Amino acid sequence: DSPWDSYAKQPDLVYFSHKVVMTAQFEDGRLKSRCASCHGDKADSVNGEKIKGKMLMGKCMDCHTALNISNACAVCHD
Repeated sequence: DSPWDSYAKQPDLVYFSHKVVMTAQFEDGRLKSRCASCHGDKADSVNGEKIKGKMLMGKCMDCHTALNISNACAVCHD
């Protein structure tokens, strides 16, 4: 059993959906993100390092910028 099976908790003011992130595509159909994009290479991992915990907003915004995803507040915040 993996240590990261069902953990995706963020502060109440943040909306985060793994489904939205993992299904975002470029115009040619390639996926914009993979698990390793945020969590590093965990394929052979035996611990939860870089899996659990909160992402700092700056890291999210850097990724949005790199992948041409909007950084408008309402994308992630209610």
